[in-house]
Amino acid sequence: MKNLCLAIFCILNVLLYNGKAQAPASSASPDGPPALPLLAPKLPSWCQWTVDYRYKTSNPLDAPRPQQKVVVQTGSIRHEVEKFERGSQEESWATGQAVVVKKSDSPRLVTIFKDSTPGAEFPEFNWIALSNFKGRMKIDGVNCLIFRQMITPLRIGHPELFGSAPSSPNDDGAFGTSRIEVTAMIVESSRLPLELQMPTETRRYTFLQPPVQMLEPPAEFLAAAKEGQARIESTTHPLSPP
Repeated sequence: MKNLCLAIFCILNVLLYNGKAQAPASSASPDGPPALPLLAPKLPSWCQWTVDYRYKTSNPLDAPRPQQKVVVQTGSIRHEVEKFERGSQEESWATGQAVVVKKSDSPRLVTIFKDSTPGAEFPEFNWIALSNFKGRMKIDGVNCLIFRQMITPLRIGHPELFGSAPSSPNDDGAFGTSRIEVTAMIVESSRLPLELQMPTETRRYTFLQPPVQMLEPPAEFLAAAKEGQARIESTTHPLSPP
């Protein structure tokens, strides 16, 4: 009987050991690398946010620099207002693919048509990767992921030159070797951007409560969009058979 109990005891210990050895690994430590995606791939169809620009130097160019951008979107309708130094601003209304733009220094409305393939909402962050993840930091009470890299300024000023998909931060190709240190702060819980820091400029992203009612573009913007669509259709419509 004593030998039988001993044998059972040994078997139970072996089974318990094997169970622990084969147990799945625990979740990653909060101090480890973040899970993908690093940046929210898509925003809700109803949303609004602002981007505030702060500069550390005076304007070295003649063209006024942006100071704030306000974006409001309800479904397929999107309204943007970008304010610049010296009081100028640019307003745009998008209804589907048609985008009607009006500048404060010109009474003329300009209609453009964007690509039907949606890209990343914030392409200026396409350089962030696990390879340049620097850790976590609490900013204004919010837990953030920190990314830092030496990159060409074109990745921030003209991210469209590098495509819509993230690519290697060091793959600057024919865009020169002059680089600056850029730091990105991404809210860990939502994966939305909070701040983008550069040697001469800082951008702060603030996400507000979603709109409560559908946007209604002004009549002049709707008329310009309709006219632009008619011009596009007239140039692409096939000729009628004789």
